[in-house]
Amino acid sequence: TLVRINHLLGDENQQHLTNILTDINRITSENSIHLSQMFKNLAILSTEMINITSSLDSIFIKNDLVIRNMIIHLDSTLIESRNLLIQTQNSLKSLDDMVIVNSPSYQSIMSSLERSTYNLEEFSRNIKERPWNLIRKTDIKPRQIPDKQENMNE
Repeated sequence: TLVRINHLLGDENQQHLTNILTDINRITSENSIHLSQMFKNLAILSTEMINITSSLDSIFIKNDLVIRNMIIHLDSTLIESRNLLIQTQNSLKSLDDMVIVNSPSYQSIMSSLERSTYNLEEFSRNIKERPWNLIRKTDIKPRQIPDKQENMNE
């Protein structure tokens, strides 16, 4: 142990320690103005932090009841939101089941609507072409042109 301690305290290590202490002394003397200003700023900052912390403490103390009520209401809101979400999921499941069960009916309705649309288009086209069908039950009889021979005979 003594050998190692002597080695650590040897001339070379003592010179390194002397150099380190000299550098630290030089840096502090060169920057003493900056270091002194920095310590003043740290003191001001510490005072301000104490003031802010005191203000926050007084705000929390004054509003403790409000904060507790907010937390309680937040908890109840979360519970209600969760219940609403569960109800919504159940409703969607029921809707899915209803759509699946009634799918053939929906297909039949769609097919009927398609036929009805086609029939309405056909009806509209017929009315445009032959509007008299709204008044008469039968088509107008085509006019007959008398034969030339019949005209000659008369």
